Amino acid sequence: AAQPTTAPFKAKLALTEAVALTGLAPCFAIGSVQATGTASPLGRVTGTSRDCINPQGLFNPIGANAFTFASLGAAVGGLVLHGANGDALFMAYSGTLTPQAGRPHRVAGQFIIVGGTGRFTNATGGGLLYGQEDISQVIYGFGDIEAIGMISY
Repeated sequence: AAQPTTAPFKAKLALTEAVALTGLAPCFAIGSVQATGTASPLGRVTGTSRDCINPQGLFNPIGANAFTFASLGAAVGGLVLHGANGDALFMAYSGTLTPQAGRPHRVAGQFIIVGGTGRFTNATGGGLLYGQEDISQVIYGFGDIEAIGMISY
């Protein structure tokens, strides 16, 4: 069998997120994410994901809140990135959204690669997430995320 290729992984994604507030455990809110951008080694990508969102501490309905988030859908990792050639990459992720005065929330977290399709069928890897998301519209967010790490496939 051929040796797997191990390479740096880097994705730059613009995202939009529709948020459904539940107010209940285990997910205070559920986000449905759509993403576009680039990911090395996939090239141009589109992506979809759902995540579980919870406030850190008590939720303040009239103030700035910090949140935790984690991908839903462990069977395929939550985030599915689709390359232009039809290959897909599956990733699970988690992290925090932290308010910043007068600016979008700061996003910080981590991801793991849990497989895919085509040449990424047995892909593994992981790394860090960072970026920003404007959640001032409450039920709609938008921002930019970067993922930096390693991939083996």
